[in-house]
Amino acid sequence: MSSIHCQIEAIAFGGDGVAHLPKTIFIPFTAPGDHIEARITEEKPRFARGEMTKLIQAGPDRTTPRCPYYGRCGGCQLQHLSYEAQLKAKKQFIIDSLQRIAGQSPEVEIIGATQQWEYRRHITLHTDGKNIGFYAKDNKTLLDIDQCPLYGTPFEKRAGRQMKSAHVELLGLQLEASSEAFVQAHSEMAQKLYQALVLLASNFPAALDLYCGIGSTTLLLARQGLQVHGVDTNQSAITLAQKNAQLNGLKATFSCSDAAKALPTKAPLVICNPPRTGLHFYGPFPDDILYISCMPPTLARDISRLKGYKIQSVQAFDLFPQTTHVETLIHLRK
Repeated sequence: MSSIHCQIEAIAFGGDGVAHLPKTIFIPFTAPGDHIEARITEEKPRFARGEMTKLIQAGPDRTTPRCPYYGRCGGCQLQHLSYEAQLKAKKQFIIDSLQRIAGQSPEVEIIGATQQWEYRRHITLHTDGKNIGFYAKDNKTLLDIDQCPLYGTPFEKRAGRQMKSAHVELLGLQLEASSEAFVQAHSEMAQKLYQALVLLASNFPAALDLYCGIGSTTLLLARQGLQVHGVDTNQSAITLAQKNAQLNGLKATFSCSDAAKALPTKAPLVICNPPRTGLHFYGPFPDDILYISCMPPTLARDISRLKGYKIQSVQAFDLFPQTTHVETLIHLRK
């Protein structure tokens, strides 16, 4: 296909650089300000996709990736950007999604990580019978890898999920985790995220914690004196949550159930921390919702479907440096 010269203007959600000629063109592994030569690989009526064939002049945000697999492995998308540029892009991902999909334009605060490498608590390796590693950018090819700078610690060459430790310390709580239950990947940033959540929830007498996992939020709020009930569909997570309540001497209740079946509730506050796919139900909710999301588009979609709710505050936390993922904590009120 045809070759073009262009300048990258911004980073789109997903990590591709954006140029206009005048059609919008998405080009991966480019940085704002880059002057490049590129080859068009896919043409659509309203946009095109391309790949960089030559970096003519690097933009001010470009830096050297640390990982030898970067550009082939599908795990990271932003290692070629300075960390300041990564935060700027992630903040814009959230702003754009909330404006375009939810129709709301709140102020967005983003908190960056001190530890930008070797932060992951766990990784999941895959195998095709020959190679053991991560999937490539095409989500089909399996790359045989020996290291990951986001994990840091040497790992076993075996398929499956591996954790650095099954013990998690969170704001003074001692929690037992497992490879079968969800736990935030970045210890430092998880502390900041949950600290902000506790601050927002502490004025309420009770809360319903949906998608509670191993009980992190439920128990932090129980320690603040709230009456809290945690719900999750993962029985292994609920068993750990109950064990963690005993371990920390806290009173909270848990049930293994679909989150939708826990509603309606008499609690004045619901906390939602669903998977990337977002909510599969939309109430009935009380007047206040604290929503934690790692996927801005599905977060914005859910807000648009929660009729009558307005955003009170937005705080973003970079739990995933070097990737396009960003954790967002939003307070919604009817």
